[in-house]
Amino acid sequence: MSETPLPLPFSHHRIAEQILARLLGVPYKHQGRGLDGVDCLGQDYYFLKTLGLPYELPTENYPQDFGNGGGITFGYLNFLMRHFTLIPERCAQFGDFLIFRRPHTGSVTHTGIMLDPAKGTFQHVLRDRMVMTNSLQERFWHGKLYELYGIARYRRFDLLHHKADLIAPELKR
Repeated sequence: MSETPLPLPFSHHRIAEQILARLLGVPYKHQGRGLDGVDCLGQDYYFLKTLGLPYELPTENYPQDFGNGGGITFGYLNFLMRHFTLIPERCAQFGDFLIFRRPHTGSVTHTGIMLDPAKGTFQHVLRDRMVMTNSLQERFWHGKLYELYGIARYRRFDLLHHKADLIAPELKR
């Protein structure tokens, strides 16, 4: 069965924007998973968990140092491949997951979340910094985007659509 790339349902899109806004400016913390600090996988974890999507960060073989060449665990990539749809960059939408690699080694080392595909903006966190926004159009990011996975094409989003009022209740204050 082919899945049609659709945007996040309106209620999810608004909640997702609130989650990402809450994360903006949160400091880097190795293996961090909350508002006191996150690394790039921790940002993804917090985003998915707060949206109500079932995901646990793999703790075995967790990279010790992304910033100095550590790679992203195969558990995370396998999770993305199992639950989300690999999409071409031209089909990117708000909320999609970006996977980055080092151009010379090919090792997958970083993740981000798409904000505005038209501008190429995404949210992420780098070692010793805070969660921030950058653009794929910036020279530093050229050639580093490896894969995109579509959260809007999540195979179980249809179930979540009926539970929109239960998702992230703390964001509705």
